[in-house]
Amino acid sequence: MKVGLIDIGSNTCKLLIAEKPHASSLMDFVVLDQSSLPCRLISLQADGQHFIEEKKSDLLLQCIREFMKICKTHAVDTVQAVATEAFRKSSNRQQISLLVEKEFGFQIKILTGQEEAQGVAKGLNTDPNIKSFVNYSALDIGGGSVEFIQIKNRTLEEVLSLPIGAVSIARVDPSFNQEIITPENQKKVRTYVREIIAGKLSHFFEDEKQLVGTGGTIVFCRKILQIINNETDHACIHRSDLESLTETICGLKVSERVDHFPLLPTDRADVFPYGLLTVLEIMSLFGSQTLTHSFHNLRYGLAKEIFDSLEG
Repeated sequence: MKVGLIDIGSNTCKLLIAEKPHASSLMDFVVLDQSSLPCRLISLQADGQHFIEEKKSDLLLQCIREFMKICKTHAVDTVQAVATEAFRKSSNRQQISLLVEKEFGFQIKILTGQEEAQGVAKGLNTDPNIKSFVNYSALDIGGGSVEFIQIKNRTLEEVLSLPIGAVSIARVDPSFNQEIITPENQKKVRTYVREIIAGKLSHFFEDEKQLVGTGGTIVFCRKILQIINNETDHACIHRSDLESLTETICGLKVSERVDHFPLLPTDRADVFPYGLLTVLEIMSLFGSQTLTHSFHNLRYGLAKEIFDSLEG
């Protein structure tokens, strides 16, 4: 069986096509294809509104059309679509969901923060590099929210979702959203993140644990640092390297960021510093000098859920 999983985020739409292998295989599933398209659904303006504009919903429909072409090429048996923080907060989410259902014949499942975090946890559990970890905390940073996961003795202990994704942070305060982010504003951003997290996650970092991360900010951080450090593919991100990259990125205008770091997508360049500052503050709170990156995200978790349900 082949499935197509569409993840509608706040900043990007993503597709994963997976197939259940032969029953004798030890693999959870095989990934046949992946695709990602820019699709920012929420404005960076700190206007307090949570409404997906018509031009943004049109862009979403176009992204899904492109994904459906890929699904057709792979002859998938079923397509499932989920949406996260942007849809959770949008006042017109039902109207847009109806447009999608009318054109494509499937419904968008709007995940709660809890469901999203649980899905990420299941995705991480499909990563052979993470399965060996006994105790760890994990974060999945998106455009709208960050999901936190706590694993003890290889068992899911707790999950939590907080609205501190890169786009969400950028729109908190007009002073945050500047071309060049001054050291003073960097401190403001990190203080804001700390205040949101500290009261809700103190028990997550009571004991020293490995820290695992996934999400677009960390993906591009990893890619850029590999070039800077002249490394082959390496999943371990050091806080000192992250601090240096953040300082450089914050000191550049948006257009300069892409020129300086060609691997950074143009649609992500404006919010990338806020994602980096958020991850830095999380690492600081956790007392972590390193973060292990995993590509096994929410879509992997959703694929596992589907294939596990078939076996059940």
